[in-house]
Amino acid sequence: MKPGSKVTMRSMAMSLGLGLTPVREALMRLVSENALQMKGPKTIVVPTYTKEEFAELAAIRQELEGLAAQIAAQNVSSADIDELEAIHIGYSTSRAAGDFASALQLHERFHFTLYQKSNLNRLCALIEGLWVSSGPHVSKLFPGFASNLEGPIAHRKAIAALRNKDPDGVRAAIVEDIVLGEKKISQMLDKALD
Repeated sequence: MKPGSKVTMRSMAMSLGLGLTPVREALMRLVSENALQMKGPKTIVVPTYTKEEFAELAAIRQELEGLAAQIAAQNVSSADIDELEAIHIGYSTSRAAGDFASALQLHERFHFTLYQKSNLNRLCALIEGLWVSSGPHVSKLFPGFASNLEGPIAHRKAIAALRNKDPDGVRAAIVEDIVLGEKKISQMLDKALD
């Protein structure tokens, strides 16, 4: 969903094939987690962040995701690294083919496959909440960002650091990936204000 778009319980229930009660409960949970906003008694919208708000989310993500990646680097096996590399190849292929829905899913899968190797479930849950909050803005990176190879380079740096058993290098690569995305989104938010 795009930032600023309205979410109605009835349309969500119909599109998901569910009743209104479970949809209402799910939407209220997303509101409580700041992934959605109440704009009135019956109006729920996808938040539109200012540059400063998105920069705050990105700064928090850098710390938490950097920590998860650094700890995960100490726990990964060769098979885990091979899995991450396969996910990354799929991500790069999807980007090159213009399949941005798949690229976004594989990008998320790459990050969370790595973070889950930290074995810190609460940390991963916090990161997941931040991804839900920032997701609508991150989705706006495509297709324009697809021509930029910096994101895939950061993933390759993380894989190389994992193979070299370099937790600090893995952390730095993940932070770099987040910084690059935040920079591009900040530029888009600037254009929206012009």
